[in-house]
Amino acid sequence: MADIRFGERRVTRVAPLAVGVTEGPYPEPSGRTIHVITACNPRGRLVAPEDNARAHASLLAELGRSGHTWWPATGGSPCGTHTEESVAVTGLTDAAARVLGRRFGQDAVFAWSPEAWRLLACFEEWSETAGWRTTSAPGGNPAPGGNPATGADPAPGEDPTSLGGPAQR
Repeated sequence: MADIRFGERRVTRVAPLAVGVTEGPYPEPSGRTIHVITACNPRGRLVAPEDNARAHASLLAELGRSGHTWWPATGGSPCGTHTEESVAVTGLTDAAARVLGRRFGQDAVFAWSPEAWRLLACFEEWSETAGWRTTSAPGGNPAPGGNPATGADPAPGEDPTSLGGPAQR
């Protein structure tokens, strides 16, 4: 499950469904995969909030240097009982997303495409595939303490990467 902020008031929740089932709009008009990556709690070990904040800042700095488009996000368990401050990134291959996740000690990253919601292992070569559903998530910053978006909501069919505020490069 992930909540991704594509605009000031637009937070999209992506939740897994049965394989082959997709419900709702896919926000990336060109169909590029959106990877959801965190730097929090490396190797599944809970760490102090200040350590997670430093790790997240390092992830943002790396994305800033790379020039990839990203949005603030919260990734978590399918039922949402465990969530972590994350980013949703376009322009990465699955292999590059795994490398980035591995660099930050992550067991796995999410890969969302028009066809599937996938969990990609970072330290091994396995993945799990599901379908997906998008819904509107509650407003507010999806990532606790994260980067609030300031752009306007995209018009229907508009490329969210073209917005000046919510996407970061």
